[in-house]
Amino acid sequence: MPALHRSSCRLALVLLAFWIGPVTTQAQPTNLEAFQQIALNCLAEVPAATPAFVLKPPGQMPYLRQALVEHWQRQNYSVYLNADSASQALPAFAYRIEQVAVDYARAGRQNLDRTLTLALAYTHTAADGRLLADTRCADTFTDRIARGDREEVETTAYPETQGTVPQGWFRRYLEPAVVIGSAALGTYLFFTLRSTRQSTN
Repeated sequence: MPALHRSSCRLALVLLAFWIGPVTTQAQPTNLEAFQQIALNCLAEVPAATPAFVLKPPGQMPYLRQALVEHWQRQNYSVYLNADSASQALPAFAYRIEQVAVDYARAGRQNLDRTLTLALAYTHTAADGRLLADTRCADTFTDRIARGDREEVETTAYPETQGTVPQGWFRRYLEPAVVIGSAALGTYLFFTLRSTRQSTN
């Protein structure tokens, strides 16, 4: 095989590999698991000085509460979810979800770049009502997944774990143009045939 031909083949293979893009073979977290990790990064260490407290989570994304409670219990924290006679004198930790998003970007023909964003605001109050912390935490998770794995990383029970894959140039530009052109052609033929019939009559 001539050297020039071999060089051309190598270049074509390199360009093909770049276009397809490698996807890691390691087990990748689902979107739900990635959101849990962001929540742990933001909130896990906040109530460090109060080993017993009342947790006041929001109603949405209950899997964040599950991950947080499991973490705190492994750290020997006493976590109460409802303020009752046994816990009403304890510090309180409340958080709310301010932003959650799943974004996909095309990465060649077979892959998608995945970006997850989660912003949480939280307040930590002492048993006597003193404000210990009142702040906001936001973080992102990014990686690359195979296009065919998108449904596997999403959870149908939780719409916030689902994102939209951007359309390619054909669907975005050419397909609408074809539809519009077909409609225009149909209208033109309709009136042309109608005029022709009227003329013959």
